[in-house]
Amino acid sequence: MQSQRTNIRCNEWVREMLERAVERYYKKYERYNVTSEFLLFIMIEETTTLISQYMYNEGLFSCYIDKSELENCIFEEDEEDYCYMILLARIEAGIDILETEEYTKGDRNSRTTTIQEVFLSAKEIAKRIGKDLVDEEVLTIAIVQCNNPIWEMLDVYDVEDIANGKILAYFSEDNYTSEGFLEEPIDCEYGYN
Repeated sequence: MQSQRTNIRCNEWVREMLERAVERYYKKYERYNVTSEFLLFIMIEETTTLISQYMYNEGLFSCYIDKSELENCIFEEDEEDYCYMILLARIEAGIDILETEEYTKGDRNSRTTTIQEVFLSAKEIAKRIGKDLVDEEVLTIAIVQCNNPIWEMLDVYDVEDIANGKILAYFSEDNYTSEGFLEEPIDCEYGYN
């Protein structure tokens, strides 16, 4: 069977982010087939991205950290920065589990979401919202909405529906306008696609 290639036009930011993910992924696993959860991890780790800025501004990093863990936070240190570091370490550890064995939550089994799925979804989203290229906004919507196993990992920390559905609702097509994302999601369905 011959594999089919799909040409998806992306802007420079998306290409650089993907290259950075592939480079880091190879150093870690000595494989080039980067997974969508690893790309999402790289996007969250990069403090200037839309998703990282949103999570930081909304205090979502601390949503995933138990209050008892904050006892180790130095008084002068910013609490959200401290939670950000802990959460990144947890996500990275979770990805290691996904890469080496099946990740199980309750009675569900999660498999990695292929990067092709995300980019095909991004291509469709870009088309629907009238963009010629997949850019940061479009990629963020696609990677957040594409059943990313990271959401299941974070859900393990007893955060109901990914910080009460805020991330899923904010980074959705419904909440995106020509000026950018609305401050508050309007009539967005929370939950996984």
